[in-house]
Amino acid sequence: ARNTGVNLATGRFISFLDSDDVWLPGKMKAELSIFDGNPSAEAVISDSERWRENELVCASWFAEQGLLVPGQKPAPLPPTPPLWAKRKICATCCLTITRAALDRLGQPPFDTSFQTHQCWDFAIRMIHSCNVIVLPDRTAVIRRFDDGTRVGRPLPGTQYPPAVKRVMAYRRYRVLEKAQSMKGWPADVVPHIEAAR
Repeated sequence: ARNTGVNLATGRFISFLDSDDVWLPGKMKAELSIFDGNPSAEAVISDSERWRENELVCASWFAEQGLLVPGQKPAPLPPTPPLWAKRKICATCCLTITRAALDRLGQPPFDTSFQTHQCWDFAIRMIHSCNVIVLPDRTAVIRRFDDGTRVGRPLPGTQYPPAVKRVMAYRRYRVLEKAQSMKGWPADVVPHIEAAR
């Protein structure tokens, strides 16, 4: 669905919003002001809070991942430590990317050979090839509930059965294997990818 949307989109910027998530007022205005004020910016990521079955489980995705922004002002994503090598550092609905940068990521933008973790793979490729600016503001609410679409995947933050843990570990391995095969990572980033893999 995301790939279809990207192919149909005609704008200069691309953003994503899943049916279970909510953008907070001012999100796009804040992101577009960063692009206006920083011509080298190719993607903007922002913070979010996460809810599960109507209960707040994480007040800041960035804080949970260890992504700290000095001065709480928009700043380039620091290359090290590569927090993204352990897990996705932002929700997909909290990123906006220029069309030109998105086109550099290859087609389709979301790799459908992955049954899960397509967003993490997308984020890694974006970080690899784009000038990413971190907006520390919380711009979205991530909602998780049993809507019948999570076939074979428990809700995030709930206990995964051993068989599902093995499958998910293998899928994470494949994402990191793909990341490791990408040329051009800074030398001090490569060992982090290898260790995570």
